[in-house]
Formats: sequence, C-alpha cells, structure tokens
Amino acid sequence: MDDINQFLFPLWNLSPAAPGWLVTLARLSSEYLSKIALAWVFVLLVFGKSAWRRMAIQVLVAIAIVWLVARGIHETWPQPRPFMVGQGHQWIEHSPSPSFPSRHATIAMAFGVMALLTAPRRWVGVLCLVVALMVGWSRVALGVHFPMDIIAGALIATLVAVVVHLAWRVRERSGRLPTI
Repeated sequence: MDDINQFLFPLWNLSPAAPGWLVTLARLSSEYLSKIALAWVFVLLVFGKSAWRRMAIQVLVAIAIVWLVARGIHETWPQPRPFMVGQGHQWIEHSPSPSFPSRHATIAMAFGVMALLTAPRRWVGVLCLVVALMVGWSRVALGVHFPMDIIAGALIATLVAVVVHLAWRVRERSGRLPTI
C-alpha cells in the first residue's frame, strides 16, 4: 500500500505551481459536491416519481452503510494523513483524524455507483459517478488523503452499492418491499 501511495501521491497532489482554476475546482469539489449531491437525493426522495424515489432510497441506504464501514475502519486501523508524515502540499486545513479510507470519497462513490445502477436515466447515473470521481480526486489533490485512501473507499463503496442494489432487487421480486 505504501508503494502505491509513494508512486501516485506526487502525481495526484497539486503542486504550488498548479493553476489557480485547478485549485479552485479541487476546493469546490471537496467542499460542495457531496453536499449538493445529498441535497439532490433528498429532493428526489420528497418530490420524485416512484423510480427516482426508489433510487434515492437505495442511495441513502448505501451511503449509510459505507459511512459506518469507513468509520469502523477509521477506529480500528487509523492511518496518518499526508501532512502528518510531511508529504505533499496541503491546500486546506484538516483535522489530524485518521484518513483511511476517505469518508468523503467513500460516501461520494456510494452515491455515484448506486446512481449508476439505479437511475432511470443512464446519463444521470454517469453524471453522478463523475461527481463522485471528482470528490475522490479532490481529496488527494488538496493533500488531505493518500491515493489508497480513495481507492480503498471506492472499492468499499462499489461493493456495498452492488450488494444493496442486488438485495433490493431480490426483495422487490419477492414482494417484500412496498411499491413506492
């Protein structure tokens, strides 16, 4: 894991010579994309038609599960952030809390993958996945996570999203879920 971080981190972390627009994009992605995505899910839950509400519920279930998993890993296997070991350039202030896996990226990927699996319009799912990837990229670009924090979070989120989606489909087919 350390070898992968050592190779990828310098390529992914923004240097002091990075263009201002790229730093701004990373900051916006890190701070606001997850909040906008979650707000969109709640709007769909309240105002969406049945297929969109079903998607919103599955997204929320996947997000809740990956948040718990990521928090559990943080508690049982704490890993330092790049700035704690003197690596990279840090562009935003962050607490010295454990970094593995990135909860921002893990939650964003659960959102993106679940939307890709469930969105009634495929382009919406693809757009959600792009948003999730931007959040993950921004966490390393800003120097608050190592690449493996993001990759591990993406793998966890993908696994959880697929399992939740399959379980939902099985329960739906068996008639154990109410029609929305």
